[in-house]
Amino acid sequence: MALTKCTECEKEISSFATVCPNCGFPVQQNGASEEAKTTQEKVKNVPDANSERGCAIALLIGIAVVFILGLAKCTGGQESTPLSPEEISNSIVKYCANEAGIPADYATHNYAITPSEMYKLTACIDKQMHRK
Repeated sequence: MALTKCTECEKEISSFATVCPNCGFPVQQNGASEEAKTTQEKVKNVPDANSERGCAIALLIGIAVVFILGLAKCTGGQESTPLSPEEISNSIVKYCANEAGIPADYATHNYAITPSEMYKLTACIDKQMHRK
C-alpha cells in the first residue's frame, strides 16, 4: 500500500482512498478531473444553515430578555396589589404632612402642630380625599 499526501490537509493517506480520512476531501485518482476539488470548494463556501439559525435564535432570545427586563422595570418588579383603606389614609396623611412642612411621623413623636399647620394638613387631606 503506497501513501500519498492529501491535497487539502497535506496528511499522508492511502493511495487507494477515495476521500481523506482526516478532512473528508475527495482524493484525485489516476487522472481524475478537477471537478471533485471544485465541488468541495463550493460546498465549503456555502453558509451553514445551522449557524445562521443559531444566530437568529440567539437574537430572538436577547430581544425577549431585554423586553422582559424592561417590563419588570416599568412595573417596579412587583405585582400590583390593591391598598387597604388604612394604607391609603396613612399615605395621604404622610403626603399632606410633608406638603404642610410637618414631619411625617409627627403623631409618634409628640410633635406640636400649630393651628396654621393643622389647617394646611386638613385642607390637603380634604383635597386628596375628594380628588377623582
